[in-house]
Amino acid sequence: MGKIRHKTQAAFTLVELMVSLALFSILIVLAITNTSFMQQSLVHSEIDKLYTIAHYLQRRAQLTHKDQVLQFDRYGRSYSFNGRKELLAKGIEFGTLATIKGPPSTPTHEITNPITFNGERITFKPQGIMQPGTVYFVHKELNCAYALSCAVAQVSFLRKYRYDKRWLLME
Repeated sequence: MGKIRHKTQAAFTLVELMVSLALFSILIVLAITNTSFMQQSLVHSEIDKLYTIAHYLQRRAQLTHKDQVLQFDRYGRSYSFNGRKELLAKGIEFGTLATIKGPPSTPTHEITNPITFNGERITFKPQGIMQPGTVYFVHKELNCAYALSCAVAQVSFLRKYRYDKRWLLME
């Protein structure tokens, strides 16, 4: 009796190929979404860090009865206070997007300077007062922008904003 030989194919069928491509596409979409979310979270955490430092310096000025200064270095992508220097995270810089108007509380004119605090610094006075101004952060790859702003008022306080087709106050 003769033996029957069966040939096995080592190639993909069309259905297997389509399923593989669909899974690969889903993985790519998830990776891009996750990367975008992480980069946006990075910008958000950078504005939160600056807000916390500014709040600390305001309280320190009140407790020590001495001016406290937060100095920005736009081109060095950093800011400093009390001998300490903080660098902005990779991909984040002081700046804005081309279509955004400011200041965030009443956006009426094109933003030409990413740091509007006088002398590119915030001086915190022992009375709790600081000069008005805004500092803008941008992540140009994501087209997202954030701002930390102090309006003119008898009692100074900072507000955080996120730009999403308009300035939104963050809690």
